[in-house]
Amino acid sequence: MTIEPNGLPCSCGRRGCWETLVGLRGIVHQIQVILQNGATSLIRDLVQGDLNNITFEQVVAAAEAGDAIALNALYNVAKWLGIGIANLVNVFNPEMVVLGGGLARGSKLWEPVLGATVHEFAWKQSLETLQLTTSAHGTEACVVGTVALVLDDILRYPALS
Repeated sequence: MTIEPNGLPCSCGRRGCWETLVGLRGIVHQIQVILQNGATSLIRDLVQGDLNNITFEQVVAAAEAGDAIALNALYNVAKWLGIGIANLVNVFNPEMVVLGGGLARGSKLWEPVLGATVHEFAWKQSLETLQLTTSAHGTEACVVGTVALVLDDILRYPALS
């Protein structure tokens, strides 16, 4: 989903995709740019000054320690994620949106911003039944879901397996 047509290049070959704003690489890139411009952050200490070694886990650790740069980056991600989710809710009207993968780490820090943003941009009728939640499987949600689909297929159609 294109969010900023003149935004950062995406791995898909386009520019300004939602992934560049809410993906783990996008978050790390945002932090790198801020720190390259001279900002002070615990993240710089965590990577011993080598900004090419920043990981999302370090951003979350810094945010949990109260680092303003890391917290601001996570809040920005939550806002962009919320705008994208609100657009999807407006189109598909799901009863539940489950967040998983890498963003599940540190979600307690940015969930309030995400929820407020979704509520700001989604239609009221869609919000009446919508539940926003983080996967109980965290970073393993995609793998667990894939295994569940395969098992369901095997159990549903045993003659084909």
